Amino acid sequence: PVLPELEETPETHSGPSWFTIVLILVALIALPAQVLWFQYESWVKDGRFRPVYQSFCDLAGCELPPMRDVAAIVSKKSVIRVHPERSDARIIDVLMVNNADFAQPFPMIELMATTIRGQLVAGRRFKPQEYLQGDLADARLLPPRTPVHVSLEIQDPGQEALNFEVRFR
Repeated sequence: PVLPELEETPETHSGPSWFTIVLILVALIALPAQVLWFQYESWVKDGRFRPVYQSFCDLAGCELPPMRDVAAIVSKKSVIRVHPERSDARIIDVLMVNNADFAQPFPMIELMATTIRGQLVAGRRFKPQEYLQGDLADARLLPPRTPVHVSLEIQDPGQEALNFEVRFR
């Protein structure tokens, strides 16, 4: 029998094509970008990941939301006094301090009056625009480790209200 002549086949390159390399590079960039995008709400508040988001914002010209940790805001002193102009009102002076290492938005202040047994008699929430006055009227952020005095005017809750509690939300 006669053997057919072996034809020489051109050498084929066994490595990845340019398309494959570009596709892998796009995937290597897109996957972390998607994780950063979908974890934005929680990671932008985390000090470990915030610099990554800040770098992207510096490039894109955006602004990150301010850090927020309401648990770090404490009330140092609260004083209840009679309103100087109205006998049916009280003024509560609160000295609040942000113990966080960063400035954060002013909190909503929740004031609750309770009986000696802890039953709620009256309560009110104050938004920052309601209690910020004077030099602080245009302030957006509560500075770290700086006492800030605010005065809250309330309707007199009556004789049963013996305890007042200040919470930050």
